[in-house]
Amino acid sequence: MWSTFTFVEYIVFTYFLWANIKSKIFRALILWLSAFFIVFTSIYNVQTNFRNIDSIPIGVETILILVYSFYYLYEQMNDNSTLFIYSKYQFWIVIGFLIYLAGSFFIFIFSSKWTSVDFFAKYWYVTNGFYAFMNLMFIIAFFMKAKKAPNLNHRQPLPFLN
Repeated sequence: MWSTFTFVEYIVFTYFLWANIKSKIFRALILWLSAFFIVFTSIYNVQTNFRNIDSIPIGVETILILVYSFYYLYEQMNDNSTLFIYSKYQFWIVIGFLIYLAGSFFIFIFSSKWTSVDFFAKYWYVTNGFYAFMNLMFIIAFFMKAKKAPNLNHRQPLPFLN
């Protein structure tokens, strides 16, 4: 189950970043690294018999998405067409990715070393807090996107075409 969540999370986050990055070279790099990640995760899941959580693929996923996210932010900072980067809804989604993945990175990495339920009871609320914060950033992004969406109920008068 965990490996499926890791795979789906990687695909969704990576596709969003891939669709919003403008550099064709970096987009091609994302495709190559994604192919590597899929092969690596498949081999890891077949070869190992993890008990609690697939912490190694989660670590690789986190590092890859953090690199993609930082490149997206770098690209946006160098883009002169936008005065304020935080005025784009994509910024808030990427910030949500960064906070969630960076905040829960070490908990996911260390969780494979602990077999007791006490570890999850003590520290899992931290990961859930970062997950909730990511969802809060998504809500901000959705409101920003909805605010900029054209109002379909307001009809413009048609010009006189005679």
